[in-house]
Amino acid sequence: MSKLFVAFSVVFTLLTMGAKSESCAKVACLTPSLDQFATSNISDFKASVVVDMANEQQLQKINRDFAIIYRLKKLDIYYKDPDKLRMENKFALMIINGDSRYYQIPMFGIKRTDHISSDMSQKHSLLDLGVLPASSLTNIESKFLSSETDNGFKIDIFDFNFKGDTDSIYKIWVNTSNNLIEKKEWYGAGNKLKATFLYKSPKEIKPGLWLPTRIEVLNADGSIAAITSYEYIQVNGNLSNSLFVIS
Repeated sequence: MSKLFVAFSVVFTLLTMGAKSESCAKVACLTPSLDQFATSNISDFKASVVVDMANEQQLQKINRDFAIIYRLKKLDIYYKDPDKLRMENKFALMIINGDSRYYQIPMFGIKRTDHISSDMSQKHSLLDLGVLPASSLTNIESKFLSSETDNGFKIDIFDFNFKGDTDSIYKIWVNTSNNLIEKKEWYGAGNKLKATFLYKSPKEIKPGLWLPTRIEVLNADGSIAAITSYEYIQVNGNLSNSLFVIS
């Protein structure tokens, strides 16, 4: 074998290895990341929520809190990123501000303030509305699973959990055309399915900013437990911090 042929073979091998490495690098770069679907374009949110359907028996299969929340047939919701929430109607009021929660139900003589876990899984955020807020990324660990096509749209599927939470894990389907979560599955201890959330009827609130206007909740049996609709949605209205004061 000539020295020229050996030299050529070595050079060819090195070039091929380089091409393969570059190709692998490109593939790694193309792997979807949950970060790319996060939005920082919503600083606050306001809407009227209507409970179109609630089956208390099916809701209690998820947990007791679900059954209680959906008894409020219509309420106004105010949210300010990252950790302020106010929900109210003429019968009840609940405020979450950081790690503090206040709720009042005058007809039952209930008025209470308590401390809730700093664990993000115990908080409310835009994730509950099918939107991934950028402010939550530091508290989330995620893994890309696969992609699929639904009605011509590319859907990326991820697992994620909140850091420090070993009891719950979530699986989400993200529509890459509008960055909305279309489906979320909630798994509890032992990787047991607790509930599925379907985020439907997306509406473009502002150019390029989409939000679902209908949410269906299914329990582990696959039975529809509740349906809610969101009306009169407003974003970035500079909500006053006074709405979230807990006295």
